[in-house]
Amino acid sequence: MNATDGIIRLAKPKKKGILRLIFSRLFIILLMIVLQILILVSIYDWFKEYMPHFTAIQVLFTLLMIVHLFNSDMDSSAKLTWMVIISIFPVPGTIFLRVTETDVGHRAIKKRINQLIRESNDALKQSQEVIDELVGDYSGTDDLCRYVNRTGCFPIYNNTQVTYFPLGEDKFKAMLEGLEKAEKYIFMEYFIITEGYMWG
Repeated sequence: MNATDGIIRLAKPKKKGILRLIFSRLFIILLMIVLQILILVSIYDWFKEYMPHFTAIQVLFTLLMIVHLFNSDMDSSAKLTWMVIISIFPVPGTIFLRVTETDVGHRAIKKRINQLIRESNDALKQSQEVIDELVGDYSGTDDLCRYVNRTGCFPIYNNTQVTYFPLGEDKFKAMLEGLEKAEKYIFMEYFIITEGYMWG
């Protein structure tokens, strides 16, 4: 545990070594660009007479990939970015697009998470009485609650309490008071967290 400038660090900062750079996306893109340049130079030297045919095939391939992107359900800004990349660097751009679309690195994790969600569906029971209470307020919330419970297994509960803090400082003060009152366990959930004063 390190303490610098009033910050308690529980974990050693990650070193940005050469391996991290080698396996980064930027390095892979640059490597593909260099490989394409080398291939183009080699083809030009070895098959000068076939260059018009190769250029025609490359242009046709680029047009097909642009049509594919145009018809995909990708975000418009992402489509434009990929179109520019593939237009300039067709071969490495297409390979990288395919790797991104297949999402190979996260498939196993997603499959495992979905399996755990299916296995735990029966563990979280939705109380029908709570749903019936929502039917009477005519806000349509009961339909939404049924939907999130059916699709993601997120039941709702009554007799709960929520406190709104307009400022983070107010929340931090209340959180410290709550931590001091904890008797058995502490549960805190954050979407973004990093080493610093709050975490330490």
